Amino acid sequence: MGFLEHVVSHAYAADTVSGGQVGGFGIPALGQLSFNQTIANIINTVLFVAGILAVIYLVYSGIQYITANGEPAKATAARTGIINAIIGIIIILIAFSISSWVKRGVKNTNANLGMEINQTITRIG
Repeated sequence: MGFLEHVVSHAYAADTVSGGQVGGFGIPALGQLSFNQTIANIINTVLFVAGILAVIYLVYSGIQYITANGEPAKATAARTGIINAIIGIIIILIAFSISSWVKRGVKNTNANLGMEINQTITRIG
């Protein structure tokens, strides 16, 4: 998914022309999303923005390191920035993995709960 598609997929505007979907892209309007889906979209968007900022910081620190001209203080500061950016990217990737794992667990739990409710209703009826 590209950057523009990611941004567009999280735009929530009501559109009555396309049957409640945003801009005809097949993206549900805000009222059509469950609470879990809304929270998942917020988490994904925050992690996506944090990832972009970490990569920008990595590039910035790399440029600072290249332009340090052998000055030890500037080189050390830039090296610290590079290390911090890499640690940030790793933390963001771990957070994304954990959030994906939790989302799958919640989805499976909701599906199992729905099946149990249907079986109970069938037995009663």
